[in-house]
Amino acid sequence: MLHFRLIVPYLLLVAFLAAQGTAAGTPALLKRPILVEMGDRLELFVDHHLIDRLKGTRLKLHHPRPAETVIRGDRPWEGELGFGQTVILHRGKYLMYYHGSNKLCHAESLDGIHWTKPSLGLIEVDGSRRNNLVGTAGGEYLYNHLVEPAARVYLDTRPGLPSSRRLIALTLNEGHRANPTGEELARKFTVNDQGLWQGSPTDVIPWVSKDGKAWERLGDRPLFRDNLYGTLDGDFSFFWSEVEQQYVIYSRYFTSPNRSVGRRAIARLTAPDLFEWSDFQPMTYGDGGTIPENHLYINLTLPYYRAPQIYLAFPARLMVGRQVLTDEEAGAAGVPEGRWMDSSETVLMTTRGPGNRYDTTFREGFIRPGPGARNWITRTTFALRGVVPTGPREISMYVSRETGTHHWHIRRYVLRVDGFASVNAPYDGGEMVTRPLTFSGQELVLNTSTSAAGSVRVEIQSPAGEPVPGYSLEDSMEIVGDEIERVAAWENGADVSSLAGQPVRLRFVLKDADLYSIRFR
Repeated sequence: MLHFRLIVPYLLLVAFLAAQGTAAGTPALLKRPILVEMGDRLELFVDHHLIDRLKGTRLKLHHPRPAETVIRGDRPWEGELGFGQTVILHRGKYLMYYHGSNKLCHAESLDGIHWTKPSLGLIEVDGSRRNNLVGTAGGEYLYNHLVEPAARVYLDTRPGLPSSRRLIALTLNEGHRANPTGEELARKFTVNDQGLWQGSPTDVIPWVSKDGKAWERLGDRPLFRDNLYGTLDGDFSFFWSEVEQQYVIYSRYFTSPNRSVGRRAIARLTAPDLFEWSDFQPMTYGDGGTIPENHLYINLTLPYYRAPQIYLAFPARLMVGRQVLTDEEAGAAGVPEGRWMDSSETVLMTTRGPGNRYDTTFREGFIRPGPGARNWITRTTFALRGVVPTGPREISMYVSRETGTHHWHIRRYVLRVDGFASVNAPYDGGEMVTRPLTFSGQELVLNTSTSAAGSVRVEIQSPAGEPVPGYSLEDSMEIVGDEIERVAAWENGADVSSLAGQPVRLRFVLKDADLYSIRFR
């Protein structure tokens, strides 16, 4: 009887929305799926995927808290041009890869907080192999093109791979950096049927390693070849998608070979098998087109390890020509010539595969340059790829600071688990109502934080918005406190299994509180 009472209003709601869309001459109300099949997945409030309406509440961006410096460029072979690349948690050990003067360096940790630079004995520098430089067992660098002899390192999570294939590095063989610029440059390129510029071909070369230190080439042919202008320049993201069941790459490209008018943007390609890739497809940004508001220097897109259906992206926003320091301030801070003409920071975007749209709910800086003149220069405050747990309540990111100076270092930044953004309510209170959804499980678990005076209550509704008997707001037990996993309960208990598989809405009534994520289990 309960099932019939819930499903009939839902069907009436579907008919109403369809009629509204038809009357308006546009399917705008139907752009998103009417029903979210949530199952037992964790969902973050980093976008409007679950949200139907907010009343007196808002989606709030939370900024990571700076913690300790974990790496300094203090070895002779690292030089002054240093910046981070990747952090991976693999087999209980944290692995970090960073660039020191375009050489790939390795650090490791048992907790993600205290890091060491092991002597790998692979690459000879000034007559010694006592360094942390990554290369082949034969003592060779993993070369990209001549000006950047450093690979990009990733963890391949595709099921069924042998342990020797889990760590993969990609290098480039290409020539676009040697091309001229400006009007002369534009004559060197053609436009494909997508309206994208094509330039010099790029071969992507795969390498694998058992331990992440010594590498060997995988096969004798490139992973793929691409000639979209500027593709793969800088950094790019590679991963196996659990939800798409295929490999995905997000890469930077240029929207025009004339860099005075073009922007650094992001494109995506996919592969069901490691050596069978699609063409690049440009990403879009919010409701806009394929050209971002600002240059996106790197994208760092990857599935969130607790919710792999959500791809978090931490692009480096490069503000070309935005000079914050005076020449005198830059000189006094020891900033090399020309590096104070731009400024940069890390922002947060999300996307859900498959698809070519980034959600741009949050346009504010996610990790700001912060204090110190040497952080208000070009190509610094760039995050490393990877979000990892470093405690039962915290996750960590790592950020390159003071890049391109003698003071460059990598710093750890900390968030609460799932704490990128939240549904936030002020002291006067407000509410959030989800779109209709189905779930599996017996309990509704919240990641939430309130003030001493604050609270959270939950009502389960029919798709038409009527309270389900026994799960109304009046039945809801008040939640007060700060917990990563708090089970919602009503006067008759916490068991919601009788509603599993049926379309429902969730209504959250909050007062001076944040709701970061929810899941059924």
